[in-house]
Amino acid sequence: MEYATTGMFIVNGYHIQPSWANSNVLNIEDSNYFHQPVPAFLGNEMELNGARRSLILKKQINASRSIRSKTSPKYRHFPSPKSHLSEFDCEETRRIFSKYGEIVDIAPVISRKLCFSVHYFDVRGSISAKIDLETPGSELYNKYSEWTVWYGKDPCDRPCFAL
Repeated sequence: MEYATTGMFIVNGYHIQPSWANSNVLNIEDSNYFHQPVPAFLGNEMELNGARRSLILKKQINASRSIRSKTSPKYRHFPSPKSHLSEFDCEETRRIFSKYGEIVDIAPVISRKLCFSVHYFDVRGSISAKIDLETPGSELYNKYSEWTVWYGKDPCDRPCFAL
């Protein structure tokens, strides 16, 4: 609200002039005037486990599937491109993860290991997908059991410029 009142708050080319709603005028039961409160389980998941709209998955590499670089130090291994990078199918990944919610983007994450992020429109999608990724026997667990998963930083979690 503080940033929005500076006159620099522009959405789609329009200067937005927000103001606080008068609670005497609004009918609190009418959901057209305000958003519904966040359910307790979502608030807890966000507060306790750091749930965000983005999930990051990183492939664990076992030594048998890696190659040693001649120019690298003795203990440094890199994944074999044939066995490591060729197994990732973006369309199949989108199809599997879209069962949990609408996806904004699936993007690579810069890492020495195969790593990507799934960014959902709603935090509920990432929470549901992460729960299934950690539940033995689920489709996601069976497909991504060799992957490590965590909540990534939401691109919208940036503070406004202090003026």
